[in-house]
Amino acid sequence: MEKTNNYLHDILFRKRTLGGYLSLGCALYFLLLSILYLCVKGGSMKVNNDSPLLPFLMMLIGSLVTISTLFYKSEKAECFLPVVSAVCYGVALGRQLELVAYPIADKITGVNWFGGSFAVYFTFFVLIFVGTVTAIVALFFKQTESEK
Repeated sequence: MEKTNNYLHDILFRKRTLGGYLSLGCALYFLLLSILYLCVKGGSMKVNNDSPLLPFLMMLIGSLVTISTLFYKSEKAECFLPVVSAVCYGVALGRQLELVAYPIADKITGVNWFGGSFAVYFTFFVLIFVGTVTAIVALFFKQTESEK
């Protein structure tokens, strides 16, 4: 039992600092958010490409990239992969901003032309925004103790 505890301690807590914990927390947050994003439907819109696939894939890929640092023990990877994740989260945020623009236009004009649920799209936009900002802030902290 002690061997297992030491193993888990070495994997999860070895040489991590505040930035590393924030990056891993954001990765878990986005992993759960991507699953929730796929499950909740925002209604159909009358635009050519209203697919929520890109934000889902970017959140999923970004979270899995950072979570992979738990299993791939490399100092360079632990410093570089959170940057890749933050870029993926930024792409998901940009696509969600585009998707929320249509229901906002409907609210402003008072005409339900494009369709889609304003509440769902805007809620996910705020959730993705909070996670993306946190991931970017985590990049300014050291990811590991040995980082210069």
